[in-house]
Amino acid sequence: MEQRPRWPTTLDRFRRGEPITARPVGRAERCTRWVRRNPTGTALLLSVIALVGLALGYAMREWVLANKRQVERVRLTERLESGIGHEQQGRFAEAGAILRELGDGGFEDLRRRIDQAVAELNLAQRFEAIRDGRQAIVNGRFEMSVNRALADMAYKAAFTEAGFGGVEDDPAGVAALIVRSPIRTPLVAALDDWSACFDRRCPG
Repeated sequence: MEQRPRWPTTLDRFRRGEPITARPVGRAERCTRWVRRNPTGTALLLSVIALVGLALGYAMREWVLANKRQVERVRLTERLESGIGHEQQGRFAEAGAILRELGDGGFEDLRRRIDQAVAELNLAQRFEAIRDGRQAIVNGRFEMSVNRALADMAYKAAFTEAGFGGVEDDPAGVAALIVRSPIRTPLVAALDDWSACFDRRCPG
């Protein structure tokens, strides 16, 4: 049986002093050999890579959620400011439509601001109701004809319950509170009408 010629191996070339034509080991093969030689180290490395991946995934998810919450906070704050603006302009129906339906998005500080704005709106509307309740049509024209004593008591109760004090309190202190209030325009209008109840020319 005829034998096929054998190609010289690297060892044959080395023995004869000829140049060795060894194939360089690639990265993939070196990694494979290292994994085979170090199974424990490989398992540890894979565990570290997995933990880093989980940590990065968690951090990314938290960043996305925080970004969404910030966007929602800005949106709710803009709505709140819009409602307060309507309130300050005396547009109570528009303010109520916004403020009384506005959610807080889970932000406690926004909840406090919304509650405060709604309380101020309720107070402004209470003053408006007292003033409107004193009006009546006489000879085809509006006149303030309701009993002054009733309006006086209503105004006194409203100002006291809202924390502004009453006629027996220091006027400078009451004035300072009114100036700082977001609804100072309705407050001043209420004070003007309240003072008219002490005018002898005021009907009732």
